[in-house]
Amino acid sequence: TSLRAVICLRRDLPEWWATTQIAFSGRIHFQHCPVPSIRDAQMEAAIRQVATQVLPLVEKPALVFCLEGRNRTGVLAGVLLFLATGVLSDALDEYRHRAGSGFRAEELRLTEKICVDLASRGEG
Repeated sequence: TSLRAVICLRRDLPEWWATTQIAFSGRIHFQHCPVPSIRDAQMEAAIRQVATQVLPLVEKPALVFCLEGRNRTGVLAGVLLFLATGVLSDALDEYRHRAGSGFRAEELRLTEKICVDLASRGEG
């Protein structure tokens, strides 16, 4: 497999995590980076922290997921794309794509806020 990293954004690890981690030990990096929902004031800080931890891992094929793979995953995917390309419109489109019918305006604004802040620091 070309997959090199599996990154879980869920608070609780799925049941299959431990056995899969053992089965692919040495071939795939497993990282647990819990991110709270948008309703939690800590989401922004968590996304920023996870983005810096995860960026080196996603230079190779990686699977990033939360419960449904839309909102937290979408925000993080947008921020990571911004860090890789510096293109804000692409980052926002990535969030919209991942969120699909679960689109939340406050998460789109959060994605934009994080990206703009990273750009002002010279990180995007």
